[in-house]
Amino acid sequence: MRDESDGDNAQHPAMRARRHREIIAEFGSKALQTRDLDALLYEACMRTAEGLGVERAKVLQHRPDADDLLVRAGVGWAEGVVGMSLRLTLAARISAFREVWMATIRSARIQRRF
Repeated sequence: MRDESDGDNAQHPAMRARRHREIIAEFGSKALQTRDLDALLYEACMRTAEGLGVERAKVLQHRPDADDLLVRAGVGWAEGVVGMSLRLTLAARISAFREVWMATIRSARIQRRF
């Protein structure tokens, strides 16, 4: 991954926007070519991480019967995270309704909510 704060690696906003459009087009093309949902979710994580310039991304599926979140796909996480179920505390549930649906975390060591 690249560090956007590094002047040599920082891209012009127009170039970033162009790359984001390319990523979306590439993902759309892949989506039209496969019926494998797990592969598509993995691809979505890869493309999202690339587009945001982050090391990790994941897709969580809420399972009402189990009252948990299943990590359906992910990139950059430790082995065993994909397929893991996560129980939500009451505080986490309340926080989730107050937060924006997508969160970018600069450092997992600093941000302990996730």
